[in-house]
Amino acid sequence: FILSLLFFGLSHTEVVHVWLYIVSLFGGCTSLAGAVTLCGALVGQAANRSTLAAAISVPLLLPLVMLGVSAMRVPLGEGFFQTGVQAAIGLWGYAVVTMATGPLIFSAVWKN
Repeated sequence: FILSLLFFGLSHTEVVHVWLYIVSLFGGCTSLAGAVTLCGALVGQAANRSTLAAAISVPLLLPLVMLGVSAMRVPLGEGFFQTGVQAAIGLWGYAVVTMATGPLIFSAVWKN
């Protein structure tokens, strides 16, 4: 949050919808944390973790990036308001799904 304030201060960019920016920012951060946890759970006991993590993370993070860009366009003055709200809801939905499935996959993978 502090880095985004610094970015807006240095680039003189105006935020049109502040609350949508904050909701999208926190939804994106939560979704990213859930997706990275899910990737870590899936490759936890593999022999070649780094290669497998890169291969698994691309399909998990690509929808997140598309939703994040759609959600951030509207607060910065581009696009329609309804599209930004739908993308922000999508970010939070993605966060709920990844945070709910991450512990289940961890318990299944790490069961001896």
